[in-house]
Amino acid sequence: MGNLIGSNIVNIFGVLGVASVATARGVAVSPAAIQFDLPVMLAVAAVCLPIFLYRRAVVRWKGLLLIGYR
Repeated sequence: MGNLIGSNIVNIFGVLGVASVATARGVAVSPAAIQFDLPVMLAVAAVCLPIFLYRRAVVRWKGLLLIGYR
């Protein structure tokens, strides 16, 4: 799980970092992404944090909860 999350974080920041350095004005973000997507992603991350930290295992009920997020 740590490798998966770490890989995604590095890929996202690496791609955004290279793209923002390569362009003169940076990377444009749509207002819809800031108003809706960002709060939803932060809320899901906040809910997932205790799930992953408690006993450091994803058991059946946690898996069902994560599928429900989808």
